[in-house]
Amino acid sequence: MLNPCDDAFLGRLRADLPEVLWLFHMGLILFWVHDRSPDQIATRLATARTVPLVVKAIGLLDVPELRSLIDDLASLLRDVRALRA
Repeated sequence: MLNPCDDAFLGRLRADLPEVLWLFHMGLILFWVHDRSPDQIATRLATARTVPLVVKAIGLLDVPELRSLIDDLASLLRDVRALRA
């Protein structure tokens, strides 16, 4: 759960998090489309291993030392979004 200690920072992230999760989902779908392993076992493995990583990454949003990195990533996402419009 996100700590509400810095409402401005977390507010900006809340706006971007749904799209980041959607992009992650689209990446898994693209992986699945090209997966030629029997019964798409590679996709199952990728999903099983990356979903916990995403959950852990969301938990790292509260680490103050990572905020500049997270701000940079969010800024990149906003710039790419603006170019698509």
